[in-house]
Amino acid sequence: MQTVSPVRNPGKRKSDREASAAPQKGKGRGAFTFDQIRRYFESRLTGQRISSGAQIYVRCRFHDDRKASMSVNLEKGIWRCHGPCDVGGGLLAFEQKLTDCDKQTAWDAIHSAMGISRTAPARTDRREPQAVYPYVDNDGTLLFEIVRYPQKDFKMRRPDGMGGWIWNLDGVPRVLYNLPTLRRADIVFITEGEKDADTLTAKLRLDEPRSNGRTGVATTNSGGALAWNSKDGRKFKDKLVFVFQDNDDAGRKRSVVILNSVYPYTHKLKLIRLPGLKQGEDVSDWLQEHSASELLNVIKKTERWHPAAPADNTNAVKSGTLDVPQHAPEMLRPDLVCLADVEARAIEWLWEPYIPARMLTMISGDPGAGKTFLALAVAADLTRGRTPDGSKCPPCNVICLTVENAIEEVLRPRFDALGGDAKRFHILRGTVCNEHGEDQRRAISLADVERIEQAIVETHARLVIIDPIQSYFGAKVDMHRSNETRPVLDGLAKLAERQNCSIVLVRHISKQGGGRAIHRGLGSIDLTGAVRSELLAGSLPDDPESRALVHIKSNIGPTGPSIGYVIEGNGQFRWLEGYCAITAVQLLEPPASGKQHSQLASAVIWLKEELAEGPRRPTDLQNAAKAAGVSMDHSSPGAGTVENRAAQVRYARKLDMDFAQRWR
Repeated sequence: MQTVSPVRNPGKRKSDREASAAPQKGKGRGAFTFDQIRRYFESRLTGQRISSGAQIYVRCRFHDDRKASMSVNLEKGIWRCHGPCDVGGGLLAFEQKLTDCDKQTAWDAIHSAMGISRTAPARTDRREPQAVYPYVDNDGTLLFEIVRYPQKDFKMRRPDGMGGWIWNLDGVPRVLYNLPTLRRADIVFITEGEKDADTLTAKLRLDEPRSNGRTGVATTNSGGALAWNSKDGRKFKDKLVFVFQDNDDAGRKRSVVILNSVYPYTHKLKLIRLPGLKQGEDVSDWLQEHSASELLNVIKKTERWHPAAPADNTNAVKSGTLDVPQHAPEMLRPDLVCLADVEARAIEWLWEPYIPARMLTMISGDPGAGKTFLALAVAADLTRGRTPDGSKCPPCNVICLTVENAIEEVLRPRFDALGGDAKRFHILRGTVCNEHGEDQRRAISLADVERIEQAIVETHARLVIIDPIQSYFGAKVDMHRSNETRPVLDGLAKLAERQNCSIVLVRHISKQGGGRAIHRGLGSIDLTGAVRSELLAGSLPDDPESRALVHIKSNIGPTGPSIGYVIEGNGQFRWLEGYCAITAVQLLEPPASGKQHSQLASAVIWLKEELAEGPRRPTDLQNAAKAAGVSMDHSSPGAGTVENRAAQVRYARKLDMDFAQRWR
């Protein structure tokens, strides 16, 4: 817990401050005492100690604040964030920004947090409520009700003991919805709002007895999305908990608060992000078009949630900047899965055997090798319902993250020339939020998994291209340090599995020669280790027009054959028919010296003459080459000039394909 240091005004005593904050005639409902204002901010700044100073500094609730950049004047009830928010106001502005509610609801919540009654507690509202949600104590005694009117207008009332109602919650303890059942339940569904809790109860028949004796319950809190009390986390000790996230900013903020408050008491915890939710929708909206069995399937496929610590959190813990709560050793338990409970599943492919579904794939190559062209070509084919080798597949949507290529001048013309369906291709340029009435755009990094996942959900993408990967690690991640890159890539791998999509990472290779192909990629070797498939793009050193995509790694099956491609002088890309025999060793070897180049040229001239009258058997050509003094020794200068260079590359393009296949 952070201790908030007051900024005291030595010219005023406490009694003077209380007097200046007391209600004054004509000030209306915005005039409160010092203690009332302090009580309000204590309820809204949970986890922070509010001292008795006139002006204090606290961590801002509206951005990731680690420096206590928000000032609060407890005499006047005004606040201001001096950080990136750069916004301030009074109590009403704070409550509305926090909960995104109307003025009436905001004032009700402010008075309730202060523990005081509104000026007119009796209500004359004659509207028929849409629903009434009772909140009871452990024994089932009614404490208060939430009354829902049209246009999501919520009012709170408590029994007056005489058969009537008092329309505020002054002095009433706030409890969770369905509290008695929650106490004995084994499985808990936490929603945002009572309607969603009732919907899950009905759809999943949670109120019916189970043959296995387990009890389920759906619960929520009163007071809005961001009114969750972190102290309620202890009520979920050792339970299996599913937290449902609404698809809006308030829902995402709420889920983080709930997860961090519950995690110290149970690690059987899942964050449920329902696929296909539109902006502002919730689980009730989703269940209008999906069945209960589909919902249970989503829950089953969702991995357990764990707080993500920084790659190196030692210094963060010492400096107090670590957001993740630190737990005592006795609170931590091993998270075990019995293999007998795991259902085996066959590998799914986006393009077999090169790009697996639900996994990471890497395309590596020198600048100018055509890596972006290759990624676009694959994407263009998939948007039209085919793979690059001509096989049919369901058309899929694509998301592309790129900073090296202009959208209007490069991506759109290339994609159109490749014949892709532009309606299925989306560019994720970054993030956007509305501040002071204007859209503020920011860059995105691979650590921002939540925003990338939101984009995948909104577009139903099956393929995500990140080009190049080094532009998206962020300034705090050194791509040459595996302990920093691995957590980022692990997060992407889990995202790919969770959303059933393929993520293709594009990177450059280092200039240093020698070594195996999988060691040549720029950055830590762990980048290669984290992906399931890696492809190397390049051209022959002595023949830049001879390009190939070579499959250099696959730990889920055999590598596929190399595929040739051409980038014409006018910038047009096309795949070559069939497969080619170019290897990774050939793509990565240095250009030939003058002597080697001369030997290569002589070998090509000799081979053309030998094949002038038609195809020849490879063994016959080898014998003829030996007799003519043309080198066939793979260890000599100009190694394999006949086999590996002239025949495999040049004649695979210039002779008919049947002969090329026999030559290989």
